[in-house]
Amino acid sequence: MTALPDDFAEERAAATERERGTWRERLRARYPTWTSGLVRGFEVGDGWREVAEDFCRSLDDRLGGEATCPDFRLTQVKQKFGLIRIYFENANSKSLPVVEQVIRCAEDRSRTACEVCGEPGSLIERRRYLRVACPAHEHVSFSL
Repeated sequence: MTALPDDFAEERAAATERERGTWRERLRARYPTWTSGLVRGFEVGDGWREVAEDFCRSLDDRLGGEATCPDFRLTQVKQKFGLIRIYFENANSKSLPVVEQVIRCAEDRSRTACEVCGEPGSLIERRRYLRVACPAHEHVSFSL
């Protein structure tokens, strides 16, 4: 049987290169099955490193590891409307309530952590763009 072409090969390659040598690469290596659906990688700033790591660790602890939910995939981890947003697929009826609760916890934590540095911050609007920033980074342009 011939393998289907990867429609996202270029995006995956760019994400892999962008994440090389970072906490993002190490997190993906720790949870290779669950993060294999992250075509664009972890699209959040370094200030949310602990939020992302704690999310994965909590999911692992509460679900019993990747082996117990082999079909579960994270599809996006990004900032949207100022908070971390985590999208997934293939959660079963047993894992779904747990996944949703752990996501809510991550969203709540991102609400008060600067996405740039992780220090206490608040939701701000700048040029119609929402983000969480500490006083030191509220006027700094931010991109991954």
